[in-house]
Amino acid sequence: MQRYPEPEAALILERAAELQRQAEDVMRMTVAELEEVASSAGINPVYVRRAAAELTLRQSRRDRSSPSVGGPRTILFEVTLDGEIPVPAYEYVIEAVRRHTGELGVASLIGRSLTWTAHPSHSRAGPGWSRSIALTIVPRSGRTRIRIEEKLDQLVRSVFGTLLGGLGGGGAILPIIPLAILGLPGLIPLGMGVWVASAWSLGRTVYRKRVEAREFELHCALQSILEIAQDYIGTPQLESH
Repeated sequence: MQRYPEPEAALILERAAELQRQAEDVMRMTVAELEEVASSAGINPVYVRRAAAELTLRQSRRDRSSPSVGGPRTILFEVTLDGEIPVPAYEYVIEAVRRHTGELGVASLIGRSLTWTAHPSHSRAGPGWSRSIALTIVPRSGRTRIRIEEKLDQLVRSVFGTLLGGLGGGGAILPIIPLAILGLPGLIPLGMGVWVASAWSLGRTVYRKRVEAREFELHCALQSILEIAQDYIGTPQLESH
């Protein structure tokens, strides 16, 4: 087997990496190329753009479910697109996020990067149900990274604290009364355990429904941001991370 000196080995590896990058580029198609192919097949390019956006949005999900609470503790969408969203577009981006989430927030600009965070004291959800939403848009080197994240710790505390404090805590006396009347005090611990477990199960259901509603709002907000980007930089090629 032939052995190569270190300089030649480095050149071989460098060339191999270059060939791999070229092969990967050939396998990728831009949205414009997909539209061209679709047009020759009689498919309206509008639907190609819509399908590409929907696929990217599905792939942009980064949250992980927590079995104990029945859903994720963080909602996260992140995409990168070709082209840079200009600063004048941020006004419309912020309005889109406010419209879909119903939350007021504070925006800051560092260079050309935008950060917007929901303001807890102005939450439409009311005291104890405030939302922790953060949007960041970073245009750099001909690309733009868009990230929307909502931490759900407050929602976990509100849902499970309310249910366990009411049904699972003070409400746990309800199964005690009939067991005591029937003269079955030995079953009281079991009855309380079943009652608390039922309250937790109900909490998981309520939590999951609320998370799904918030996910839908953030999904719609991201879709609107991508439409704004399209107005400013044309039809971008989207990538999920």
